[in-house]
Parts: sequence; structure tokens; C-alpha cells
Amino acid sequence: MISCGSFSRRCFRRGPIKAPGPRPVPDRQCPQSILYVPHTGIGWEDLPQEFGFRSGMTCWRRIKRWINAGVFDDLYRILLAQLNAANEIN
Repeated sequence: MISCGSFSRRCFRRGPIKAPGPRPVPDRQCPQSILYVPHTGIGWEDLPQEFGFRSGMTCWRRIKRWINAGVFDDLYRILLAQLNAANEIN
């Protein structure tokens, strides 16, 4: 099983470390929103404040940056390799 820390170190920390504007929201808060928005069908601008984002657009921009950096492609390859190693692929 892949640990959150390992995944964060390998995938999330890409792109600029210091962004202009307010203090950045931690990357660990974003994956929950990635799943919540499509599951509920709400728009990014309607993301509840309980997720810790000042605005849903903050999360949307983070996801866009990760997509452009190939984070989700890396995640797919990591998970596929681990499933293959565990002989869990049918």
C-alpha cells in the first residue's frame, strides 16, 4: 500500500514552491476536494469552506497544475506497479 507521505513526496511537490499571494493551502487538503466535487456534482466555486480552501478556484488551479505536471499519470503508474507486484491485476 502506498503511504500518503511517499505519494506526496513523489508527486505533489512539483512546480513553484513559493506562489504570490496569501499563504498556500497545503497539498494534502486537495485530494479530498478532487473526489468531492465530481461525486456531488457541485461547481468548484461552491466547494464548502470546511475543506480549508479560501475559494474552490484555489483547489481547481492546484489540480490544473498537477495535471500539467503529470502527477496523475505518475499516480496511475505507481498504483499499477503496486497492483502488479501484488498480483492483483486480473
